[in-house]
Parts: sequence; C-alpha cells; structure tokens
Amino acid sequence: MKERQYQLNNWFAEECVDKSISTITEILASYYLKDCLSDLPRVAHPLTIGIVPDGLTPMSAGLDLLAVMLAGHRAMVRQAPHDTLLLPALLQALLPQCPWLPEVCFEERLSACNAIIVNEAETSSDAMRTYMARRPHLLRPPQCTVAILTGQESKGELSLLACEMTSYFGRARQSVRMIYVPENYDFLPLLEAIGSQSVFLQQHHQWLNHIEYQKSIRLMNNQFYMDAGTFLLVEHAQSLPPVGVIYYTFYKNNDSLKPAVEQEGFSVYNCEYQENICERYMDKTFDFLKNLPQI
Repeated sequence: MKERQYQLNNWFAEECVDKSISTITEILASYYLKDCLSDLPRVAHPLTIGIVPDGLTPMSAGLDLLAVMLAGHRAMVRQAPHDTLLLPALLQALLPQCPWLPEVCFEERLSACNAIIVNEAETSSDAMRTYMARRPHLLRPPQCTVAILTGQESKGELSLLACEMTSYFGRARQSVRMIYVPENYDFLPLLEAIGSQSVFLQQHHQWLNHIEYQKSIRLMNNQFYMDAGTFLLVEHAQSLPPVGVIYYTFYKNNDSLKPAVEQEGFSVYNCEYQENICERYMDKTFDFLKNLPQI
C-alpha cells in the first residue's frame, strides 16, 4: 500500500506515511482526546460535515475526520487527487473495531453537507470561498508554524525543532518554516540539527533537485543563504517561504514578539514546552464542531 501511494505521489515517502499513521495512533491513545470528548455536547441530530484537505501530507484529512467522527457527526470527504489510498484503508481497519462511529463517505461534490472544513492549499481558488459562504465553515488558509528562538536552546530542543522543520519535507501546515532569532545568533547548532533530522531526504532525488533549484534562484538573485544540506535558511520577514526554504528574521526584544506573530495568524512553536502542534490543530476543529447550530 505504501509503495502504491508513493507511485501516485512521490512526496509521500514511506517515512511520511509512517509519521501520519503514528500521529493518528498517538492521538487516539492520548489523554488529550479523552478530555476533548468529555467537553463535547451530546449530538441529538448528527450533521454531515464536509472535509476538504490540502493534500500536502499523507491522509491530510485524518485529524479533521477523526474529530468529526468522535463528535458524533457524519463525515463527507473530498480527497486530494494524489491521496486516495491510505485513508480508506485506515477506516477499513478502524471501523470494524468501533461500530458505534458514524458513517464516512468520499465524494467529489460536497453540496449535501451542512457545514464544511477547508484546509486551503496555496493553489486554492476563490471558488471554494464562494462555496463556503452558503454554510457554516472552518477555513484554514495556507500557513506554517513559527518558532521564536533565544539562543539558549539545548541540543535536544534543537533536534525536536529540526524534526518539526523537516517532517513531511516541511510541506505540512504544522511544519516550522519561519524562525525569529536574536541578533548575533549562532546558526551552526541549528544547521547541524536539521542535517541530522533529514537523513532520509538525502536519498530522495526529487527533493534534492528541488533544493538545487532553490539554490540557483538565490545565486541568480545574489541572495545570501545558509545551506543545511537538505534545507536552505534565508533571511526574510514577509510571506510564506517556498518549500525547502526556512525564513529567519532577527529581533531585538521578544517581549511582544509572540503576540504580534499570533495576531498575524501563525501558530508559535514553543521549544521549551514542546507543545503538541497536532493537538492545537484539533482544538480548532473541536471548537468549530461544538458551536455548530443544530438542525
């Protein structure tokens, strides 16, 4: 199954598929999920919730689908074109063990849904926004996660941060793709951490070609960059970085930096407390489901 999925989409390497499966498994076994379910109101009349994933990671609809089902609603999923095998296979294994879970269907058109959850890709069209205007919706625009570094991070903390940067080739909306660092920050430990966490990328020829392309763009524009082997670090303060590039920005005082970054709509990765980014993602889904009007 993994090999077939990889043939459909070369970005879905075996390591990415394994991480998606382990993420869903860990969520299912976590105390976090038990706490969320205890706060959810009982659903007297289940709704049909449409889910539109961005298709950037294997089973990219998985976390939203899990939240919808556990909240007691029916799920209607419009799968991404190159991510059509794994989620049905997972449900085929899960549903016989949990016959109380609501039904799930996979459809190209979501006109019959009562509400919709949309994770926009960077190529999403305005037509989707018009479609959402007719029903309650949760829209997640293209985004990434930001880390604010102090320069005091331990080797272990940098290793975990580098994992969040390199997992899924840095393509997931939970991936850390922008960092804020103090002036005179020593980048060498971070570069080494990124290199050690991205060994599998060094064997991925499509990825290596992509990185060479990104390097050529910087060279043609005479733009300074730091090379971590499989990722580039470039100084930039605006917009989302291209895949394979991590933007960094220097700061003088970080007292008001985190609120300012969050106000712009970015999630902030905390190196010290190592918050679970997936749990924070699901929080928004559960909040949306709890506040839906009943039919």
